[in-house]
Amino acid sequence: MRLIEGRDRERPFLLYLSWNAPHTPLQASEEHLRQYAQIEDDVRRTYAAMMTHLDESVAEVIAALEREDLRESTLVIWMSDNGGYPVGGGDNSPFRGGKGSPLEGGTRVPALVNFPGMIKPGTLAQLVSAHDWLPTLISASGIERQVGNPFDGFDMWPAISVGEQVERGDLILGSRFGRALFRGRWKYVETVPGWLGLGGRAPAVRPSLGAGRRPAGGGRRGGPPGTNGPGAAREQALYDYRADPTETNSLAVEYPDVVEELAAVAREIGRDASPLPGGGSLRDGGRFVRTGPLKGFPEDRGAHVVDRVDEDQSQQAR
Repeated sequence: MRLIEGRDRERPFLLYLSWNAPHTPLQASEEHLRQYAQIEDDVRRTYAAMMTHLDESVAEVIAALEREDLRESTLVIWMSDNGGYPVGGGDNSPFRGGKGSPLEGGTRVPALVNFPGMIKPGTLAQLVSAHDWLPTLISASGIERQVGNPFDGFDMWPAISVGEQVERGDLILGSRFGRALFRGRWKYVETVPGWLGLGGRAPAVRPSLGAGRRPAGGGRRGGPPGTNGPGAAREQALYDYRADPTETNSLAVEYPDVVEELAAVAREIGRDASPLPGGGSLRDGGRFVRTGPLKGFPEDRGAHVVDRVDEDQSQQAR
């Protein structure tokens, strides 16, 4: 709000605001927790309280735009980055999987675009990815695109602003545990056996907020099932994600040619992608890495010790 109120009033602005909530560690004020006293599950109750706090924060930003007489001339975009973590309070039903999974429970998220007087209320049925925001915002703002590397995403402004059907190319989403390739009505999925994402197979008893309880995908400790080395076989599935968004009926057997074609495309894209680093670079050289759960802090809240290593050590680790 200080940035909005103290801006250069002669220039347009872009404000990127990334809340941590409702990510772990799950923490909420007593004031917000009391609003959900009827929820017996303490994890879910804390998650709900955090969501309400987030909603109030968004409302404060919108109120600042209104006070500054910017509401009618500001494009507002709100979205989540990934599906919820079921044993950490989230709920992706009726979709399968959770955070870290290429299934719809891990990748289909809520999003909202609002521009009073410019965008009519309604629901956009077309596929839109976070990859698309750069070319879309360039188009929406009228900025001339510079010559350079091709974008991973597509300009979806015609679809968002006037409901025009946009013909887009392939979209791939994934992590080291699996990936999905979208083409037309098809969604090709590769997953590590048994891995549906964090909390994809929630245990019968959900963890409390107490220390010493760490939820993991599949109800086991030490990471996801089926990750026994880089050579682990992958499971393949093919869905008509428009007709079957809950991914209950794989059509891989009926359409083996489609599976083979899309698998080859996914492999080709994978070869061109840069590998994710094991840690982040520091300004003075060296990197930071995760070294394990934070002692004295509830492990089921996902806190980790972050420590630095010198560049020569990080090279040896790789």
